[in-house]
Amino acid sequence: MNQSSLTLPGVGDILIDRAKPETIFHIVAPVLHSADITFDNCEQTYSDKGYPDVIHTSYSDPRHIPGLF
Repeated sequence: MNQSSLTLPGVGDILIDRAKPETIFHIVAPVLHSADITFDNCEQTYSDKGYPDVIHTSYSDPRHIPGLF
């Protein structure tokens, strides 16, 4: 039987709202980038259109999206 491994880290409850969004994971970036698959749970919508509704009351400017990569 051939054994292999898969690295699958995850981060959750992400709310990015900072001047330099790309720095949000700077401490753990090497671990996240070395994984086979990385996932996150975004707690807000990234949009500059529309208005928040009762269910999604938090949203962030799309310029924060680079922080997710």
